[in-house]
Amino acid sequence: MKLKLTILLFFSSLFFLSGCTASGPVFTQIESPKPGMSKVYLLRRSAFAGKAYCPSLKYNNTPIGCLKDNGYLVVDARPGEAYIGGGDFRLLFEAEAGKTYFFEYGYEPLPGYSSYTAFVEEVDSTYAMRILPTLNLSL
Repeated sequence: MKLKLTILLFFSSLFFLSGCTASGPVFTQIESPKPGMSKVYLLRRSAFAGKAYCPSLKYNNTPIGCLKDNGYLVVDARPGEAYIGGGDFRLLFEAEAGKTYFFEYGYEPLPGYSSYTAFVEEVDSTYAMRILPTLNLSL
């Protein structure tokens, strides 16, 4: 009986966690910004910490989606001061027309490793292009 319960819990956990992973199309190429706009990519590599959490993100108060584990989102940003935020973070930046920006969302352990905190940081295009082909669009 204990073995059956353990197996049931294991497969239930897999089912639960699999719903938190991005399942859209795999990234293929960088999209050019629309005229007079900038392009923003938000990346989230797969990690155990926070896997079941999917932050609902907004760009300047407009919902843009939920950034799932192992996923990415793309946003067309107007030039000027902009913010992307949701859940446990808010990122402010100055968007320039014609530019493409890459930001990574993730978790890092707090001292003692008993809990984690979310972070968002700008990453360069070389790093982003190594990571993006391993990600799916977060739908």
